[in-house]
Amino acid sequence: MSKEITVSKREKGLVKGYVFESVIKILLERNQFKEVQEDGYTVIQNRDNFIEIWGKGAKHQIDCPYFYPFAIPFVDRIRLLGEVKFHEKPIGKSVVREAIGTLKDVQDGQGLSRQMAEFSRYYIEPTTDFWIIISASGFVPEAWTLATAHGVKLISFENNFIVAEIKKKINELVDNIDVKATLSKINLFRNFLKNRLSINWIDDSNPFDLSVKAVEIIDSIQEELGKIKCCFWGFTKNQTFICFTSDKEFPRALINHAGVIMCELKEEASSSNLYYLTPLGSDVKFYFDFSKFSLEKSLMIHDDVDMVETLVQSDSGYDSVTLKWNISDLNKIPTSSDINANPLLSGPSTKLLN
Repeated sequence: MSKEITVSKREKGLVKGYVFESVIKILLERNQFKEVQEDGYTVIQNRDNFIEIWGKGAKHQIDCPYFYPFAIPFVDRIRLLGEVKFHEKPIGKSVVREAIGTLKDVQDGQGLSRQMAEFSRYYIEPTTDFWIIISASGFVPEAWTLATAHGVKLISFENNFIVAEIKKKINELVDNIDVKATLSKINLFRNFLKNRLSINWIDDSNPFDLSVKAVEIIDSIQEELGKIKCCFWGFTKNQTFICFTSDKEFPRALINHAGVIMCELKEEASSSNLYYLTPLGSDVKFYFDFSKFSLEKSLMIHDDVDMVETLVQSDSGYDSVTLKWNISDLNKIPTSSDINANPLLSGPSTKLLN
């Protein structure tokens, strides 16, 4: 009589996290972020092909280590240290608390590493590091408060309409694969996902002998990714990160002579807590998710023009475009009629505002 194999929620959650991690990496790379590579000194690649970065006292495995693609005057090269979570419930304080300690160790280790490198004549590029936690299920208010106080950035996909279908398919996929076998060969699985989810994938191999159903689900995730025609990442002045996604191309024709597109902020009629930014005179919807608690803090502090600046590809390279809108009359957001938010871009195919 064969013994029944029990799969824990934690094991399923790990596999879901690896799949979601692959999705996030594709969105970053589409927007010109460059993955951090092993340098043989402070950045190493372990046997499972995970990137590990030395801190002052230990090595730290990083899910999504990426360089911001544009140079900013007087700022060392920006390095995003991304941690991806796919939990059933919003992320709590414990994850943020661990991130705070890890970020401090990495930052403290940079100076020590450069001192040691001087003796071996090895050049270590100085970086400005940001720890970012990306959650499919959002965060509890206490996590937002703790993260904001210690410089850890949070990105939520809890209510992002465009990504919602991908999340459903990830849950479905894990119910149709051998979770334990996948975890035992996680390096192969991550490489398989990276190739299979790519828009231009050509490798039709099936190293895990996945069922026809599982392969169909993975291909459907790839199709959903292909539907995302525009993606950019922004943050408020109090450093609340927001990711905008759309299934339509950026409406270049609506850019006025000053490089501005006027927009409205709306709530999806078919579902509550689904918000999107739409340019006036357009059917384009830039969906996003945010923490009402954190956004309220931003609204209370900053009384500026609402805008997000992005770079839009043109024949000559990239044109700078500013999106402006007003959220004061959106009754779902806790704010007064005189207070506005100011999300500033800090991500793919974009540039920072000072």
